[in-house]
Amino acid sequence: MDAVIALVVLVVVAIALAKTLRLPAYNDWRNLAKYYRTSYKPPADLAAWQSGKVGKLLYNGTLNLAATSKGLYLSTLPLLRFQTPPLLIPWEEITQVRRQENRYYQNYELTVGDPAIATLVLPCKPLAGAIAIWEATLRAQTASERPAMASSKPMDSVTPAPTPSPPLQRLSCDLLAKVTEQARLSSRLRQNYNFHTHEERVQRFLNAMQPGTYVRPHRHCPVAGVNRFEFFLALQGALGLLVMDERGQVTHTERISAQGEIRGIELSQATFHTLVVLAPDTVIFELKEGPYQAETDKEFLPMFPLENTPEAAQWVKTWEGYFSG
Repeated sequence: MDAVIALVVLVVVAIALAKTLRLPAYNDWRNLAKYYRTSYKPPADLAAWQSGKVGKLLYNGTLNLAATSKGLYLSTLPLLRFQTPPLLIPWEEITQVRRQENRYYQNYELTVGDPAIATLVLPCKPLAGAIAIWEATLRAQTASERPAMASSKPMDSVTPAPTPSPPLQRLSCDLLAKVTEQARLSSRLRQNYNFHTHEERVQRFLNAMQPGTYVRPHRHCPVAGVNRFEFFLALQGALGLLVMDERGQVTHTERISAQGEIRGIELSQATFHTLVVLAPDTVIFELKEGPYQAETDKEFLPMFPLENTPEAAQWVKTWEGYFSG
């Protein structure tokens, strides 16, 4: 009897692995691993044999999930780990959470990184504690009046009314101090603070940055009915804007400073560019047209490296040289 049970378990695992492995590359997991790979010991309350998506790839009954004080722990069955190393995603790196529901399942959709590195779709039940920790982290970080979670359309119901914005949001010295401190503590050396939700047509937010942060050169491509311009206004500190052509060659530079002659810049859509920070605790106010969609928001110049690499740090030093005079 034990042999029969063991055989059934092996067959179930084989089917799950076959469904997973026959799908294309693990690019989204690999991108996450560049930032969040971990040797952290799996928590005791690990929820095993879960199904979910990382990017567009379905992991059918092969995921392990857990909420820890440090972040969201995510791993796969041992047989898959040569492609998918364990991850520990800090709570502050989860930039948006949406709930998806119908009569068959309840999931959370999590956006990781800003700009987005990947989107996760994971079951609600094992993540209930995780979402509570994420919301508490968000409140502690920003003391924000904005909603902590956006609701998406339930798949079997009418569209709910949008969450109303707070009647008043303050851009205070205290807020600037908090977001610059968060940027200082972030592995990316920058931190956004949104006054909007991703669905709104007017996207308005603070971008706090510290020297050394790497902004991979990119552009915002036109979308039907949306002007993909960007407006930057320096509130404190200073930064350099570098405009590039499709070969990655710098064609124009601008120094933007809260104390200088140029305080702000409007950049036309479809213009390749990057930013380099020239003073500690730099904060800019950004204005764009929405809604924000992570999949189509940016087109990166492929010759430039991903974040958190030695090559990225070298490019920051090169770009700083344009403003050293």
